[in-house]
Amino acid sequence: MSYGIADDNTAYPGWKICDFNYQNKGYGPKIIMMLFEFLFTDETINSKCSTDKIAWDTMLENKRAQYVYENKIGARKTGVRENAWKDQTGKWRTAVYYELNREEFYNR
Repeated sequence: MSYGIADDNTAYPGWKICDFNYQNKGYGPKIIMMLFEFLFTDETINSKCSTDKIAWDTMLENKRAQYVYENKIGARKTGVRENAWKDQTGKWRTAVYYELNREEFYNR
């Protein structure tokens, strides 16, 4: 898990649950919501810049993640871009982009 915050006060986190023993147990939505709460409320982060929005992406093929983001997190799909990045094997991947702003997070 990691994150960066851009000049426009958008946080760009990343996460991945690699171990199959921890997949399909409901941990993903809980971890993501905890991370988002942290990014919106942490005093150290927000003393430097107020996090107004969180944006991230996933692979087009990752339908399970898309379901979680749209139905459990309440995120908005903001776009799809072909050949957005190369994976570890050198294959170009299509990315699906998501956003959730502070108001949407607290009103979901």
